[in-house]
Amino acid sequence: MNDTLSKIRRKASQSGESQMMEKESKDSDAVKRAKAAEPLIKAFEDIQNEFVKIDLLKQIWPTDFDRRNDRLGGLVAEVIGGPENPCGIKLMVPGGFRSFVVDLAGEGGIRYTSAREPHSGRAQYINFQTEEQWMEFFYKTMAYILEV
Repeated sequence: MNDTLSKIRRKASQSGESQMMEKESKDSDAVKRAKAAEPLIKAFEDIQNEFVKIDLLKQIWPTDFDRRNDRLGGLVAEVIGGPENPCGIKLMVPGGFRSFVVDLAGEGGIRYTSAREPHSGRAQYINFQTEEQWMEFFYKTMAYILEV
């Protein structure tokens, strides 16, 4: 076998190993994020069938709010991370979206984030130091949204 072909095969083998290691790392990160988001997902599951305030529905869908799902689950725009490893929730709110997400920070740490994403303009992010602060903000947001 010539030297050039040998080098090419070695690079191809290294590339395949690198891709496999990268996939394993991504899978591991997804599981870590989902584990950190469990309190949020559990809390959301507990309240997803609660009624949303009518005034809020009118602001989101002014012309057909009465034909929309009036439960909190009806406001879900996206389960971030997918159904296998959910790491956050994105909800429709007046003028845009509100999301609660677990991200990985540098050095493998966890970052708890909430974002207000208007239909036009820049998203506004809030980073929380602890899971407790993040969950308190979630509860505060739900108090604004739900008919309690």
